[in-house]
Amino acid sequence: MRLFQLFPANYGFHLSRNHVPSSQGTDYAGVAEAAGLSAHAECHQQNYTDYVIELVTFSMFYFALFFWLLILINRADVRSNLVLYNVLIFLTSFVIPALLGYIGSRLTKASWLRKLIRTQRHPTPTGWDYVFQQPKSYWILFHLTSGKLIGGYYDDTGFVSSYPQPQEIYVSQFWRVSDDGKFLEKVDRTAGGIIKAEEWTFIELFEA
Repeated sequence: MRLFQLFPANYGFHLSRNHVPSSQGTDYAGVAEAAGLSAHAECHQQNYTDYVIELVTFSMFYFALFFWLLILINRADVRSNLVLYNVLIFLTSFVIPALLGYIGSRLTKASWLRKLIRTQRHPTPTGWDYVFQQPKSYWILFHLTSGKLIGGYYDDTGFVSSYPQPQEIYVSQFWRVSDDGKFLEKVDRTAGGIIKAEEWTFIELFEA
């Protein structure tokens, strides 16, 4: 058995963790108390430990389900047929794990499944990650710790950090806003900027 076949489910496992769900029809979303997440060393260690455990579990499930196929690949007659051998290697190393990862991701995010197994735990760790996983653009109103307001525009050119990293966001544009939070005008020659969680008390998101 080749070395890269030891953990073929790694590819599907990454897909199951990182698959981006389709947009959901939300007209307004608010992320309250966005500052408050800090990635301490203990959090990192726990996260990586969970990652390894889940990866090994996923791989064991994969081997149990497709052990017959792995045996087939290593048969002498199959190995002698380079075309068939390479096709089977591609299927077992990429295609099948990717499909399992995609299906697993869709199932773990399905509300009906969580109701069926009577759990409210969502696979996405924070509301921050859940909102910004969706391929949507937002007008963002930042309520700064200084008491001031600043507006930003977030689209597919923007960037947000994800758990367990500290929350920060890059918006592609900055906007001037009124005291009551109305967007007035785009800052001249703005190229956006990065704002970290400790700089605001909470943010408001409006669908663009």
